[in-house]
Amino acid sequence: MSTLITILTAFGSGVLGSGLGAVTAVIMTAIAALVGIGANIAGADYNLVNNVAFGMFLGPQVSFGPACCAAVYAWKRGYLEDSKDIFTPLSCLKKPDVLVVGGIFAVIGWYLNTGLASLLPGKADTVAITVVVISLIAKQIFGGSMIGTVEGGKKRFALDSPCWLEYQTCATGYQMLLTGATVGIIAGYLVITMCDLGKTTGNEALAGVCNLPVWAIAVICFLMMATGRNIPVFHHIGLCAAYAAHMAYDAGSPNGAILWAAAFGIAGAYAGDLLAKVFTVNGEGFVDPPSMAIALLAFFPLGIFPAMGINKVNNPGFIVIPVILIIAFGVFAFYCESLVKKNSEK
Repeated sequence: MSTLITILTAFGSGVLGSGLGAVTAVIMTAIAALVGIGANIAGADYNLVNNVAFGMFLGPQVSFGPACCAAVYAWKRGYLEDSKDIFTPLSCLKKPDVLVVGGIFAVIGWYLNTGLASLLPGKADTVAITVVVISLIAKQIFGGSMIGTVEGGKKRFALDSPCWLEYQTCATGYQMLLTGATVGIIAGYLVITMCDLGKTTGNEALAGVCNLPVWAIAVICFLMMATGRNIPVFHHIGLCAAYAAHMAYDAGSPNGAILWAAAFGIAGAYAGDLLAKVFTVNGEGFVDPPSMAIALLAFFPLGIFPAMGINKVNNPGFIVIPVILIIAFGVFAFYCESLVKKNSEK
């Protein structure tokens, strides 16, 4: 494929993704991923998951991420009231320059992801990293600061400080812990059952796509959020958990896969909330908290833990690390729950 065709197609993907709006764009990504999962399992010659859902056209690095960048640009120009508005289809603004900005960031996103994938093959979620990086760049350029300033004199990480989702934050105490653990266990279960079936049938494609079902279904659930329903946001929880479960399954431990899935599901839930307090909720511009959580946590089961040998069953860390994570976040949830109750009694 020539460089010119690549640039033009990436640019077009960013223009279309921005026109649709970030949330609609990523919902389309998830639909394509689900269809692609079925096609891959059925033995299709064309890999819809890699080439469309996470490649050109609908890949978040050329669609969702650039649409977030275009939104903060539109706010900067006075076309959009809210710099964090990722629901509005930007084509309705009738401002071609907004779509052009989305196209430019898509070209940047395409080549950044390609470079990262070459540097870190299979060791990181480069799509998530790319979405985060281009969003931070746009927030700095058009919003003026990557982290913003906490208003009202509050501390950035206080339980009553501005947060990403009021019903899915540390202040919800045990509910946050429960959401992370249960979604993680579900993701781990799917990894185990799909990989087991792949071994039984000889269908290697099952193992290749087993990380994605929870992610894709969770993203499609954004359709409910678009109607004003405060549903759980759990695609990052499921994907982080699936990465960890897959690492443990490949080590020959299905039980360990569930343990790791629960631990990383919880970690994913908290990472999304805490990283949002750093880069998203303050200042102008939207940096996707789930993408940040995935970008950070995927490093561990994909790259760091295997390099350290922790992905081996006979390594003490194989059991100790997920247990410590679960206990630590459990104590933190207890602390948050107690603090909220104490404050409510005043």
